[in-house]
Amino acid sequence: MISEDLANQIWNKERQIDIDEKIVKNIIEWFENIKTRPQMFYGENNNPKLVENGMYWFQMAFIHLGYRLPSSDALVRRNLHETTKSLADKLRKRGLSDEEIVSEIIDIEIEHWKQLLKEIDNEGKG
Repeated sequence: MISEDLANQIWNKERQIDIDEKIVKNIIEWFENIKTRPQMFYGENNNPKLVENGMYWFQMAFIHLGYRLPSSDALVRRNLHETTKSLADKLRKRGLSDEEIVSEIIDIEIEHWKQLLKEIDNEGKG
């Protein structure tokens, strides 16, 4: 996962593009589909590094297109936020299997996007 510090360095807030609810809902649905069949999207069964890299490049593309990235406390609540190790390595150290790691990485990403959806909803009400 890309760190918020790195995202802020790369992302020019002045060119931020507002993302609408429909796009975020589609992204969440897409990640939920990936979770049910990760091998269809990543070509290998339960390869955490491949999934983690895919998430990273998805986020990088989003940043370069000028969209804001979702942020949530998903990593903080899991005590996974402070280290230079990859997310997959941190989860493996906790004893998770590759299948569990893939599922957790995707869950974290979905949680980030659901938080952004809540923020968009709150902005619309504000």
